[in-house]
Amino acid sequence: MLMLLLWIGSLPFTMLGIANGYQLSSQTTNVTNIVCNLALALVGGLWFPITEFPGWMASVAKWTPGYRFGELGWNTTDGEAPSMTGIAVLVVWLLIFGAYAAHAYRRSGRKA
Repeated sequence: MLMLLLWIGSLPFTMLGIANGYQLSSQTTNVTNIVCNLALALVGGLWFPITEFPGWMASVAKWTPGYRFGELGWNTTDGEAPSMTGIAVLVVWLLIFGAYAAHAYRRSGRKA
């Protein structure tokens, strides 16, 4: 169950990577994807607990895909069901990054 949740939860990050691949040159895509994922992990509390963040940053962290992706694993390993808020936040990020990917694909002029 945990593997399935984490696989599904990774879809927003996959869409971001695909979008960057269509939008950017092959030389900058890898670096950009690394920076984006590191930033989302850092702001999302995957490196440091959000309880150590300033109040405003902890509030922002709860709306990031990094935090909600981590929450899927934390809740499941604690024997709890994934939070509906967390799933909703991940779906919203999936839609945002999916729209970015679709836009980047159309702009690239590539054919599937």
